[in-house]
Amino acid sequence: MNGPFLRTLFIELTTICPLKCVHCYLTGKSYVQLDLDQVIDVVDQAERLNVLKLTFTGGDILSYPFIDEVLMYARQRGFCVNVLSSLYTHDLEKIKLLKNTVHQLGVSLYGSTPREHEAVTGICGSFDVTVHNIEVLKPYINLLNVNVSLLRHNIVHWKQIRDFVVYELGANVNFNFRIFDQLGRLDRNIMADEKEIISYLNQAVLPLNPRAKICNAGRRTLCILADGTISPCVFFSKALGNIKQDSLASVWENSEYLKRLRTITEDEFCKCRSCQYEPYFYGCIGDNYSENADVTIPSKNNCDMCRLYHDADKLLCI
Repeated sequence: MNGPFLRTLFIELTTICPLKCVHCYLTGKSYVQLDLDQVIDVVDQAERLNVLKLTFTGGDILSYPFIDEVLMYARQRGFCVNVLSSLYTHDLEKIKLLKNTVHQLGVSLYGSTPREHEAVTGICGSFDVTVHNIEVLKPYINLLNVNVSLLRHNIVHWKQIRDFVVYELGANVNFNFRIFDQLGRLDRNIMADEKEIISYLNQAVLPLNPRAKICNAGRRTLCILADGTISPCVFFSKALGNIKQDSLASVWENSEYLKRLRTITEDEFCKCRSCQYEPYFYGCIGDNYSENADVTIPSKNNCDMCRLYHDADKLLCI
């Protein structure tokens, strides 16, 4: 194989989801999904490329009508199978399927109470269903992560949420206050206040530069969207091709855009080099591209993240 090692392939099976989450980046997009034969062919191509991990996402993968066939096939082909889901389903057979096929599971949860969670999902009863399914699956999944988006209504309760997830559910917890607004339609009133974010960073005593300077999108990962578009990442809107006419290998090995992406260094972020927040440089190149059509020009969101980490660091040093 030419080119670098493709470690993880993200496959967005569908944009359909039963929930109505207020911050979802898919809000406003049309409902589309991959055909079963397309997914099977992609899995076969990934095997030929020696991909290590397949991450299936959506929408919600449990809304995909062929999820049984897809997960069983991916497991049979020897992949590490990772799934991202809300686990909002009453279908016990689907939960049983996850028990038998999934190595890693990422579940979206937005609070430690029904009121907190359902203020985001918009579906009454969704908290109890998701929590029950987490409890059922926990003994069978190698790595279970609960992913919590911190918004205006729940960020002040992050400690209670952490304790609920870790001590009551027995799972890992990942907090995220970075919300993507790819279509420019997000209601900013749901976003956490900057003072609350700084307080959270200060109390959580997080590493102040928790990620690599430049992410692995297009370097170690690739994404197939539900319409077949091949892109570096689900949050990186650059279309590199489409599985309906392009092979994964041809894109991964021959795309001039990916070749250029892999050569980019921190020195090319010229605006960042002269900035007081540069030590906290946060390199979500997909966000840069979405806003500026150039991965080396920092987006407002990226700049805001650096400033927030800087301000939290100053408080820690007092």
